[in-house]
Amino acid sequence: MKKTILSIVILILSVSLSAQSVIMDNLDKAGYRHIAVSGVDALVEHNKYTFYLEGCNGLNDMNGIKTWFLHIESLAYIPDNAILLIKLKSGDIIEGTFEQTDTYNSISPAYIPILGTSSGLLLDQNVQMHRATFRLTDNDVRKITEDGLAKLRVSSKNSYIECKGRNARHLREFFSAAKRKINKRLTKEYTGKKSIRNDF
Repeated sequence: MKKTILSIVILILSVSLSAQSVIMDNLDKAGYRHIAVSGVDALVEHNKYTFYLEGCNGLNDMNGIKTWFLHIESLAYIPDNAILLIKLKSGDIIEGTFEQTDTYNSISPAYIPILGTSSGLLLDQNVQMHRATFRLTDNDVRKITEDGLAKLRVSSKNSYIECKGRNARHLREFFSAAKRKINKRLTKEYTGKKSIRNDF
């Protein structure tokens, strides 16, 4: 029975990682192309953290991403000048270069129980999301995908949160799948955003 449940969990994870989609393919004002894929969630200390990987390259450079950005989002507060530490299975430690933190408003479902009954209401509520961005080199991402991620720490309101065990395995698999997806997209020529007038 335990093996069956484990197989189902692995299957669900594999499907979710293989189903990653490109959520951004833009050019910035300096002419650099930014490609990002859908993220992966980790539940740490009762808070959900979502990790997104973004690659950045010159417009005409299709020989693999040179600069990477790891975005971490959560309802939980992430302080300015946060620190990101990634420990590999080899024992090596990677420290991401802090880029920025920002906050934005979002809508999240909230379950409101009805007193005296066993039911409740599912309502939308406005929440404030926190996001931190860290820069990684191509060598950093290569090491993570090849050596394996043992654990990850990022600054939090009180001290830091730590992803290890199953969360660390999910993140390692996420890095591998996201890197492949982004580099594959990079080989396609940038065609720009679709205009509402195209083929109308």
